[in-house]
Formats: sequence, C-alpha cells, structure tokens
Amino acid sequence: MKTIVMYLPQYHEVEENSTWWGKGFTDWDAVKAAEPLFNGHRQPNIPLNHYYYDLTDKNTLQWQADLMKKYGIYGICCYHYWFEKGRKILEKPAENLLKWKDIDIPFCFCWANESWIRTWSKIESGNAWADKMEPKEHEKGNGILLRQDYGGVEDWTSHFDYLKPFFKDSRYIKIKNKPVFLFYVPNKIVGLKKMLQLWNQLAVDLGFDGVYSIGINDEKMAADFDAVLCHEPQMSIWHNISLGKIRENPYVCNELAYDDVWNSIISYHSRCKKVYYGGFSGFDDTPRKGKNGTVISGATPEKFERYFAQLLAKNDRCGNEFTFINAWNEWGEGMYIEPDSENGYKYLEAVKAALSEVKNHVGSDAEIGYFPMPDREEIKKDNVCNDVKYKSYCRTLDKWLSVKEKNKKISDCLLKKGLERIGIYGIGMIGRHLLAELEESGVYVVCGIDRNYMAIKNDFGINVISPDDEIPLVDAIVVTTPYIYDDIYDAFRKKIECDIISIDLLLDEC
Repeated sequence: MKTIVMYLPQYHEVEENSTWWGKGFTDWDAVKAAEPLFNGHRQPNIPLNHYYYDLTDKNTLQWQADLMKKYGIYGICCYHYWFEKGRKILEKPAENLLKWKDIDIPFCFCWANESWIRTWSKIESGNAWADKMEPKEHEKGNGILLRQDYGGVEDWTSHFDYLKPFFKDSRYIKIKNKPVFLFYVPNKIVGLKKMLQLWNQLAVDLGFDGVYSIGINDEKMAADFDAVLCHEPQMSIWHNISLGKIRENPYVCNELAYDDVWNSIISYHSRCKKVYYGGFSGFDDTPRKGKNGTVISGATPEKFERYFAQLLAKNDRCGNEFTFINAWNEWGEGMYIEPDSENGYKYLEAVKAALSEVKNHVGSDAEIGYFPMPDREEIKKDNVCNDVKYKSYCRTLDKWLSVKEKNKKISDCLLKKGLERIGIYGIGMIGRHLLAELEESGVYVVCGIDRNYMAIKNDFGINVISPDDEIPLVDAIVVTTPYIYDDIYDAFRKKIECDIISIDLLLDEC
C-alpha cells in the first residue's frame, strides 16, 4: 500500500498574488495572521522552528523529499492550476521538480479546475489584515481573479502538450502504464468526455496506454473515469452537516467532531466499481475564511494514527494501489502533516506507524479496528432510500413538463397566490431549474436554503444560507425536495410565519 499526500504549491511569490493581495503575498500570510476565535481554538498553526519556507528553493523540496522517504510516504499529488487560454499560476514548484531530477519525489497532478474568486479568503469578512491586503484588481469588480474556461480541442491539446514532459518523467506516478491525473470538480468541465477521449489518444501516441483519470467526489460521473477519489474531509463534512452533527458555536460557521467525520469516512462504502478512499490529518480553514470557516475539533496524532490505519486496511481490502492523505502542507486549512511547533513530527510518525501496523496485519483487519463492509440488508436499505428520492424527482419533473406543455408557469401560480418574495429550499437539481424559471418573472427569490450552502453559496447569484440561519422576510418557502417535505415543514413551522409549499403542490395547481 502506497501513500500519496495532497500538495499545495502556494508558498512562493507570484505576480498575481502580489497584485491582488499585496507585494510578496503567499498562503503563509493567512497562516500567520490567524487568531483563536473561541476558547480552545488552536490558532495560529506555526511550523516547527518557524520554517515558513519558499517552494522555489531547491533545499525546501529536498527537505520535503527526505521527510517523505523517512516516514514512508510514497509521493505527492500536486495541485495544478490551468485556466482559459493556457494561463498558469503556481506552476514553478512542479516545473522546478521536473528540472531537478535528483530530488526523488514521485508525483502526479490534480487539476484544481475552478475559477479563482476572492471569497477563498477571509478578507471579505473584514478581519484585521483586510485593509492592507484588499485586492486591487479583479475582473470588472465581480470578485473573479482568474476565470476558468475549458475551450475545445485546440485548448485541450495545448493543455496536454504542457503536461507531456511531466507524464514522461520516470517519477510521474502511473497505473498500468497510464499517467495518473485527478480532476478536482469534474462536473464543471464542459466537454469532459471528448477531452478525455482526446487525452487518451494523445497519451497512446506517446507510448502510454492512456491517461488514468480520477474524478473527485462525484460518483454520478464515475463512468467517465478510471476511478473516483473520496476526497476528505470535504465529502464527510457535508454528510455530517446534513445529519445535523454540528456543534453549537457562535464564532464559526461550522464546528464538527474529528471522531464523527472520521467514522463517516471509515464506514462509507461506495457502489462505484473503482474507488480510492481518502483521509485527512485535521481541518480548520479559519485562517482563510475567518468566522465563515469550518473547524473539525479534537484531532490528535494518536487518533489520526488509529483512523489512518483503518483507512489503509480499507483500501487494501478494496484492492487499491494508493491511499490519499489530505494534506502534506495545507496550512491555511489546518490540513498538514509537516512538523509544527505543537506536535513536532508526531503526525509523520503516525503515518509511519499506521503503515507498519497494516503491513503486519494484512488479512486480519479486525485486529486494527477495521469497520466491516455493510451487509446486503444495509445496502438494500440504502438503495431503497435513493430509490424513493429519485422516483420523487421523476414525478416532479413529469408534472413540470406537463405544465410547460400547457404554456403555464410556476411564477404565474405564485403571483396568483400573492407570493412575490420567496425562498427556495434545496438548490439541487430541481431548485436550480426553479431558480432559472423565476428569473425576470416578477417573483423575487430572496434566498436559497440548503444544507450544502457553503459549497454552493457563490454559484447562483443569490444569497444561499443554512437552514439553521435566520430566514429573511419572505411570503413563502418553496420546497424542492418533496420526498422530505413533511420533515422540512415541521422544522420551519417552528421558526417562521409564512407559507411552506411543496413544489409538487404548486405544479398540481398550475
């Protein structure tokens, strides 16, 4: 079993960051400026011996390579930033590694295929260092710093041509003679299937057997990839939030328990044919997001060692070549195993100890506390829940098409009821279509309400809030998840005085 760590190449000066945030800005600025927001909140995180390194320094990469080898880490998955028309950023550490053949770090790339927006940072919340680091320049004042656009065949070929020397490097990680390449947000890539077909052919032309593509956290698109990576803790954060496992904390957006998140990771089993299960060391993104951040409390090296051993055993049982750790050096999100002033080398020692433990217990998973695969009844129950959900969606869409065939609109029904200001509960598949239909209709969407609000709050041009937040003044809330309408009705009836209407009821009345 080989361990791959996610790797952030942010720690060096680039022209764009200096332009947006101030001369010499790197992620270290956010890390140093972090403050404890509540009792027991451990911030700032400080590298051991205050080693705020520069990733353009060869000595830094050599130091990291030596540490990885000493503690049993196989290689890195480096975030790769490629934007429209071939614009790159933070590429220098990887390009230097390609040049420095004597540094023995097996590596692969994860394409962080999102636009860069200023909301990645806590600056928007008005923290202490905001004044001197207010971004000076961005696209038409809309907060977009670098726009992502996927282009067509010419752009895809240009992107592949840039990757060719990396793929050909003997240190580049490969599976079955295929260079491994991860996609961070697969569902945003326009023309993904055609792009992958092209890349596979171009890789074959180079002498490979294609590209080993791994999609992150999108099991619905599993058929498009060779494998899926459950990238943690992102997947399990939202799972725990949806279950209501949030600690009451007025100082941060979300606080979750380390044990709860890890138990979700270990106990989850995907039905996709090839899945890599990932883990994490810790998580606290308040250095970047301030009070809008999420904190996973209770992490210790000892807990990490125990959970990581279980994760290794789980991947081994699934026949996986790799286990991914998030992360080597995500200091701004509290995900790192590099030595720090609090724990020294203990997280690295935990990795080594867990690898040794699993190696000595292959074939006897129970001895390291491995969670068993779910039995047939558990899988059947899960499938029934999904079946109810998707049958409900089908019924709603069928009604909606019937309404459209009669040239009628939901907005007319709402206005007839005198409902001019609404909130939409559920900004998923149905909610997004409803939002699109109501544009320029005379019905004003005051807010979206969704458990997954942090992940989608910047995507739709409306205010998306948590169900636990105070609800703005609206005439009605339209529930786009009719299969759980009764639960939502009961929860909201206690906190608001307005109509709470299922979208199915609206469609019946159109």
